[in-house]
Amino acid sequence: MRFAMSSVLVSVALLGGASAQAATFSNWDLDGSAALIEGGNTVRLTANQSSQVGVTWGPGSLNLSNLLAREEKKPVEVFFDFRVTGTGAQSSWGDGFAVFVSSQAPVGTASGAFGLNAFDDGMAFLIDPAANKALSRQAGASSDPVAALAASKLKFGADKVNMLDSMLVHAKLQFIWKDKGWALNLSMDDSRPGEAWRTFATSTVSQSTFSDWSDVRIGFGASTLGGERANFDILSFSAPDMRYPAAPVPEASTMALAVVGLGVLAWSARRRRAAAGH
Repeated sequence: MRFAMSSVLVSVALLGGASAQAATFSNWDLDGSAALIEGGNTVRLTANQSSQVGVTWGPGSLNLSNLLAREEKKPVEVFFDFRVTGTGAQSSWGDGFAVFVSSQAPVGTASGAFGLNAFDDGMAFLIDPAANKALSRQAGASSDPVAALAASKLKFGADKVNMLDSMLVHAKLQFIWKDKGWALNLSMDDSRPGEAWRTFATSTVSQSTFSDWSDVRIGFGASTLGGERANFDILSFSAPDMRYPAAPVPEASTMALAVVGLGVLAWSARRRRAAAGH
């Protein structure tokens, strides 16, 4: 019985191995200094060094054409956790990091402040973790992004979130119905007990924001081109309304091995019955 059960387990493992659950970010696109750490459960965009640019894009997409047409005007939400650490994290970071919301295929080069050269459609939120500032930026904007972020106003209550205490920060993007139109909102919650969500930036969404509203992706960028050093890590990501590519079908060789395993199981069972005189 033990041998038979082992054969079953082998066969099941062969059948299911190709579709076993992967690490959180194993299917994300990585470019520049972006790399997977902690067994693929964290994306590190910059690695505590100056002159780095890292960009990552998630594999799923949002069909905003359908989601924003819902009669109940239900918000579309994207949640992520991040952490900022490193030797330069307690001072002005020089550049910062960004959240991209775009309907274009990822650009192949991670370069420019915040990794913005990998972003040519949609909207980005630029974030300075030392100054607690965030700024929305439309694709194609010509102003200097570092200077624009530095000159932006501090949102009321944003200074209550400590992004530089080596603890994770909860963040969420929301497409929300506001004043008879859709807006994109970025808010954060310091992970300390009792803290509340704080709005960091809000931008209106127009028909021209995305070239394809049915296929909107989320990405992240970070840079240390201003001379500072810091780690910027994406620790988790979830989007209830996001569609993901279908799981790959097991290759023919995998299926063949599974069939062989089942055959061995049947042959073994017949031999054991014969040996027992049945």
